[in-house]
Amino acid sequence: MRYDGTGVDASGGFPIIDKSGWYPFRIALETEGESKNGNYQVTVDCSCLDPRFKDYMVRHWVTFLPKEQKGAGMALHFLKCIGQPHEGVIDVNPFAWERKVFMGKVEISEYQGKKNNKFSEINSMVDAEKLQMAGTSVAEEPSPFGAD
Repeated sequence: MRYDGTGVDASGGFPIIDKSGWYPFRIALETEGESKNGNYQVTVDCSCLDPRFKDYMVRHWVTFLPKEQKGAGMALHFLKCIGQPHEGVIDVNPFAWERKVFMGKVEISEYQGKKNNKFSEINSMVDAEKLQMAGTSVAEEPSPFGAD
């Protein structure tokens, strides 16, 4: 196969959402692996559903930490937000996450001179809809991870 890479940005990456805030996302791809500390980790590529940023991707890492380690509940919160089993002993099945939707609070960060997006918070679509009906913005709710 012959390919013309003229003018292609070889640095890779996704186009970024240029305005921080809450957006709806759908999980497009999930890949099992390990964190650098050897913990089970799932890399999740999430596609933005907002028409202004349709199909812009944000990559998120869901790491299952030992229960005595700070931040262990973050993976369970993610599972809860996408409607997956999250209490007690569970069998984690990342392939069941595909096409699940959630609300992600997008932040713009910079790493090695390149801008990218990350999630600072995640909520379920159901929670977001309940808050909207109550006249409250998702962004006004306290973070499940403590103070910002």
